[in-house]
Amino acid sequence: MIKFFRKIRQNLLSEGKTGKYLKYAIGEIILVVIGILIALSINNWNENRKERYAEIEILKELKENLNQDIVNLETRISENTEYITANKKVLSHLEKRTMLTDSLKRQYALLGAFSTFRPITAGYVNLKSKGVDIIQNKELRNAITTLYDYQYFYFVEDVIYAIDNFRNNKASYIGKRVHFEENVRHFSSRPISLESLYNDEVFKGYLKSSIVLQNWMNRRRSDGILQIEEVIQRIKDELEK
Repeated sequence: MIKFFRKIRQNLLSEGKTGKYLKYAIGEIILVVIGILIALSINNWNENRKERYAEIEILKELKENLNQDIVNLETRISENTEYITANKKVLSHLEKRTMLTDSLKRQYALLGAFSTFRPITAGYVNLKSKGVDIIQNKELRNAITTLYDYQYFYFVEDVIYAIDNFRNNKASYIGKRVHFEENVRHFSSRPISLESLYNDEVFKGYLKSSIVLQNWMNRRRSDGILQIEEVIQRIKDELEK
């Protein structure tokens, strides 16, 4: 093709057709520029297509991670509710000075339990490695980064920080007053001295505080589920476009 254009130019010059040569040369330059622009446009389109595909895959991964986080949070809330019930039943038993039953022994075994939750962050780590700007929708991008960098703190790190010392102190106190038992059917615990526990106001105080704290944890996590569901819906809307 280059030889073909060169031959035309040579023929025009040899025939003394300078004017036509100049017009032809300008036309040839324009064609080259157009060709370059088309090539750049195709390349940009291809790169943009690759970025959009990567964006879609990241959004799908984020949606899967967030859906699993909701499942895990609901499980943790359910566990905490069980622990709250255990604390309430043992507290009622001590305050009413009722007899120790097998059912209460199972409740005693749950007194030191606190559920923990950690989010699945693989999708968000992947997003940050590629650059958050890969998500074109600014509102969606801000919603995702706000959830992971700010909102998650209040029902993950803040909850863990709030319960850490209390959980350790309670476990230490209970461990000196309750004997853990294990059999083939279930776990259970029994007071080392039930009579002492009837009058142990510190022990009862730990139970009361646990009820308050675990209810607070459940509220935080319930709020977290609502925040996650909002981001999931935004992601769904974006993927449907």
